[in-house]
Amino acid sequence: MKETIITVPEGIRYLSEWTDFENQIPHGQHFILNKAHTGVGATQYYLSNPQKVILCSPRVALIENKRSKHPGVCIYRDLSDSVASDTDGKSSRKKKKATYQDIKQYNSYVVQYVHRCIQEGKVPKIMTTYDSLGHVYDALSSISSSEPDSWMLVIDEFQAIFGDAAFKSLTEMQLLNNTANFKSVIYLSATPFLKVYMEQMNEFKNLPYILLKWPPKMKEKALVTNITIKESRNKVCGKIIANMKAGKTVKYGSKEIDTTEAVFYVNSVSDILSIIKSSGLGKSEVNILCSKNNEDRIKKAGFSIGTIPAEGEEHKPFTFCTRSYFLGCDFNSTCAYSYVFADPKSTTLALDISTDLSQILGRQRLDSNPYRNEAILFIREGSIGFSDTEFSEYIKQKKEKTERKIRTFKNLKTDEEKRDQIGMIRSDIDKNHFSNDYLYIANDAIPQVGFNIVYMLAEKRAWEIRTKNYTSQYTVIRQQKEAGIIGSVGSRSVNPEVLTFKSNFEGTTQTDKRINLYCNFRRSHPELIGEVDFVSPKYSAYWDAVGYEGMAKVGFQESKIKAVMEAPSPFEDRVITEVRQLVNEGDTFTPEKLKELLKKAYERAGCTK
Repeated sequence: MKETIITVPEGIRYLSEWTDFENQIPHGQHFILNKAHTGVGATQYYLSNPQKVILCSPRVALIENKRSKHPGVCIYRDLSDSVASDTDGKSSRKKKKATYQDIKQYNSYVVQYVHRCIQEGKVPKIMTTYDSLGHVYDALSSISSSEPDSWMLVIDEFQAIFGDAAFKSLTEMQLLNNTANFKSVIYLSATPFLKVYMEQMNEFKNLPYILLKWPPKMKEKALVTNITIKESRNKVCGKIIANMKAGKTVKYGSKEIDTTEAVFYVNSVSDILSIIKSSGLGKSEVNILCSKNNEDRIKKAGFSIGTIPAEGEEHKPFTFCTRSYFLGCDFNSTCAYSYVFADPKSTTLALDISTDLSQILGRQRLDSNPYRNEAILFIREGSIGFSDTEFSEYIKQKKEKTERKIRTFKNLKTDEEKRDQIGMIRSDIDKNHFSNDYLYIANDAIPQVGFNIVYMLAEKRAWEIRTKNYTSQYTVIRQQKEAGIIGSVGSRSVNPEVLTFKSNFEGTTQTDKRINLYCNFRRSHPELIGEVDFVSPKYSAYWDAVGYEGMAKVGFQESKIKAVMEAPSPFEDRVITEVRQLVNEGDTFTPEKLKELLKKAYERAGCTK
């Protein structure tokens, strides 16, 4: 994958302002366009420029969000648009499937729309979802076999191909098959999937990769406070909601949030409904933004799926948004604050802080919102699960099982046998959802199966997120920095001494100075050290191993502290010998007596500490 950096001229804020943009990018081929920033008007540009464009979106919500600004665009959405990632890891069993007659009618509408645009001297534009692209291609092909070649296909927010694979991997694989039918394709995103994964796929590994480098003035500071929580999302949200309803500010350490609107990014409709119920919220207070397949469930709870208010329209105080909705959408609140919930224990639901967090921070569009580039990220404590070795073995076994099944399928002699097998494979996918292998149905008409590499890469990425991104608060901050986000560790303490120390501690990036600050605070305020929940565990480890005097003796220099810790003690064997002489098997000691015994053993061994 060859990367080319294109520098955006000074003074350009939106792509539509860049008159020479088309001369900078490839034409008549497939390529990846990393626009690098959200809110630069890329979709606006492609829906307004003088090219025939199909804007293909992962979300119906994104199409609806853009629809009001582009009333002349043709909207094509197959009713079979399926589940996204807000159903607690389960596929929806209820799907409104478009009939043959429905699709025939939709295709006819597309043809009429294109002819009408040509007659009126207008440039036709089509918006569709990933799962409907094949039908759009069929409709255009019915005009003439060469018609699709005259269109630019833009796969918007294409990182969703990987992020949604746990829920819609068949849709994503079919999308990639359908893009191969078009001559000109742009895979567009401000936060593309990691290259190391894209390079494992034939569809991406040889594509040109274009990165837009914007003027420094374009870069806005994105500020995220990371809070590790033990309690449930329900309790955390409940406290925030209670404070806001009482007219109080929401406090997390030194951070105070004074606003009448909150957006909670919670990737589970079950959790959302539980939070609403326990907080006693009514219809007039709540806006639920999630995929349509949850409609019956939400209606049963007495609510309905909402939409994003347009600029100037009234906003409800509490918005709950799942991952299936926010991607690429424009929020227009003048004061909403964002609260994001990540759960490292989830399998393929882990929030990818290198992509999703950047997307979330780019959703609030209005400059008048003082919190537009701020968020609090709540990370639930929890075990990782598999070891690295176990996970590698898990992937290996699934790959080998899939390859065996593909060989067995190919060895079937008749199409009838293959169709029977296809039925069983479909049942297994519906029941187990790729938990046992990566086998998927590549073609129903010509019985064909394949290896679902998208799902496998999604599992690998989710594992990486859990083990790398969420190992500690500091790995979270490191990953955020790589994504252009300024992360900080929050504190639940409200003690002024702790908060002053926190401000001083985070005010320097020099580790030796931080060690000095930590040691002096701990010596002065031993009773408050339990409230210091924002420093790396290594500082406590240094204190326990060397003590204040030991660290002061080496000038609080980390390299020297480590050297002291690693140096072998000349008294170690002698201390053990003395302890053995002072105790008998079966002896029991109180903590005080044990302390005296160890002191005596050290003295007899000639050790002063």
